[in-house]
Amino acid sequence: MLTPDGTMRRVTDATAPEGVAIAPDGSLYFTESTLQLVSNPLDLWTAVSRVSEESGKEQVCMMRYAISFSGIAIDRDGFVYIANELSLEGSGPSILVLDPEGGSPDVLCTGPGFCEGLSFHPGGLFPLLVTQEGMGGEGGVLWEVSSDGSASVLASGFQSLEDVTVGEDGSIYVSDDVSGAVIVLIPGGLQTLDL
Repeated sequence: MLTPDGTMRRVTDATAPEGVAIAPDGSLYFTESTLQLVSNPLDLWTAVSRVSEESGKEQVCMMRYAISFSGIAIDRDGFVYIANELSLEGSGPSILVLDPEGGSPDVLCTGPGFCEGLSFHPGGLFPLLVTQEGMGGEGGVLWEVSSDGSASVLASGFQSLEDVTVGEDGSIYVSDDVSGAVIVLIPGGLQTLDL
């Protein structure tokens, strides 16, 4: 964490952290996945943890084997949405939703595959935006998911999308790790930001 005076502070320790989000109550949520660390699929585990001033670090949810949590976003009511990077397009859980009080997550949708980044619109409002990493010769796709779990393609033709965020003006920013570009989708046009 970068403090106001410009110094950095370690918030917590984690095993292979993936996504990070701030809840309305100020708690920090993050996902962990051992997908890139294990050679045996039976050793795979993935989790959602929370860090708060009152409780420190606590694991909210843990799963094994066929799911790997990546991106995370929190809606205005504090519900936690989690991307599954092991989802296959059209089958398997793509986006899960978790009550902040814990328990097992429920499946929100099964449309997008190889999900990476998640972002709500400002204020934690739907639609939820989901980046699909390009895998197996397929290019990256930006999906839009409504509160009822229906998913539709918002933009495609990317190489391999990693993350997404939405600006206060409604502009959508995506990172494409293969091309090395940050791309902004704005009303009436598309821009590539060379950083």
